[in-house]
Amino acid sequence: MMYFCMNILILLFFYSSFVYSTIEHPFMNHDNSLCYMNDDDRFSVLKGQYVNQGYRSSRFWNLSCPLELSKHSCIHQGSNITRANHASYLNYVPSNCQLLSMQDMIPYFGMVFKKNMLFIGNSLLRQVFTGFMCELYAFGLVEDMNVEWRDCNRDSPFPCHGSAYCIQCGEHSGYRSANVKLRSGTEIRIMVGEDFADSTDYGKLKELDLIVVQHWVTELRGLEQYYDYNTKNNIKIPKLIWMPSWRSHFPQGGQLYYEKNHGYNMTLLSELKQEYGVIDCESNHFDDPNSNIIRDERLFKTKWNPNGFLFLQGTNSLGEYKVGNAVAKFGDCQHFCAPGPPGEMSRALIQLIFAIFK
Repeated sequence: MMYFCMNILILLFFYSSFVYSTIEHPFMNHDNSLCYMNDDDRFSVLKGQYVNQGYRSSRFWNLSCPLELSKHSCIHQGSNITRANHASYLNYVPSNCQLLSMQDMIPYFGMVFKKNMLFIGNSLLRQVFTGFMCELYAFGLVEDMNVEWRDCNRDSPFPCHGSAYCIQCGEHSGYRSANVKLRSGTEIRIMVGEDFADSTDYGKLKELDLIVVQHWVTELRGLEQYYDYNTKNNIKIPKLIWMPSWRSHFPQGGQLYYEKNHGYNMTLLSELKQEYGVIDCESNHFDDPNSNIIRDERLFKTKWNPNGFLFLQGTNSLGEYKVGNAVAKFGDCQHFCAPGPPGEMSRALIQLIFAIFK
């Protein structure tokens, strides 16, 4: 019996190895028409537009993914089902290059592509990370998830900003960190906010191949500390992708509010409704950044040079797909409905990763 079981295990091993080996790299059989194939493309705004394709291509919906935040699931909020559906129908179509589908890329990424990654940033990068991991989960490629959800015995409740069906503690509330292990053995981790800079034991981090960072002061401080640690201990320096904060996450309370808060608002609490009237998440006072501005930013002047840059043109014009518009046109005007635009950014991110490691 033991001999029989051993033979079965050996056959399964060779079968799985064969299946993995037959999965082609997504760039196979494609020419240079793919996005991010050269250095200039990797350091430029990806030009194109979000198109309503009339159907949902994402494979998670209404908290079907264990990593989803209830507040960002606009269909879970239930106040504007039409808008929630439209957010999930969005497909990013580049102007001058081809962006592959999740179906083209995810199986290879989850089973063959073995690169350990770390995401560091704030809640906007968390939305991209969530969309990315939920697609991997929906394809059955996640072996294990370890998520640090908001614990109301220890933490303050997750801010709901008036969302009716928002979960404040525990699963589907809000997470500060998560570690996802794929069937390939790859580990992908995210640390949200100041945790990376202030509390990380860099020696305990698994050797990384890639860091995705959202440009923010605390994250850059932690990143510098991590690079110094690696240099001192003769550890390889990982590749780096930078995602700036898309400008449309700024609250649109008028120029006075923008100046008063130095361009960033952490909460957009309901008190602002009394001061400015109902804040319309759809309004927009910002333009997409251009490559010249991007290259002059702080991250490009540091001792570690990024390998790529993630920003999709037109993201700033998608205010109608903000969470606040699924509740009452006020509340959370920083984050998009999910699934929605962050999932398209994660699709572009996967292709950018493949291009960097090609």
